[in-house]
Amino acid sequence: MADVTISQKREAERVRAFEKIHFRVEDSPEYWGVITSLSIKGCFVQPCVEEGRADLRINIRIHLPVNEAGVAEPQVVRGRIMYCMLKVGMGVQFEELSEAAAAGIRRIVEYYREVAVR
Repeated sequence: MADVTISQKREAERVRAFEKIHFRVEDSPEYWGVITSLSIKGCFVQPCVEEGRADLRINIRIHLPVNEAGVAEPQVVRGRIMYCMLKVGMGVQFEELSEAAAAGIRRIVEYYREVAVR
């Protein structure tokens, strides 16, 4: 049986991104970071902080476009850390996305997809 790569396992299109965020792992202090890879199912957050460990919950505060005109409002997106490379980054799977948050993430993914094509 052939080895399956991580990109082959992904259920949703992932795009390169650069979205500034604030995040909190469980009861840790709030940190700032950047989402560098994004899909409707999850993201990669840089950096991974000392409190970041697989299977812990994370809250990400991000400005999401809430309508087709692109008006952005801060939203908290909840997720679970799937893996962490200390001081590098964390793979996060989103959980319990509201309809508004899911729509905003789709708009950001579409934006970066269009930017990457040009």
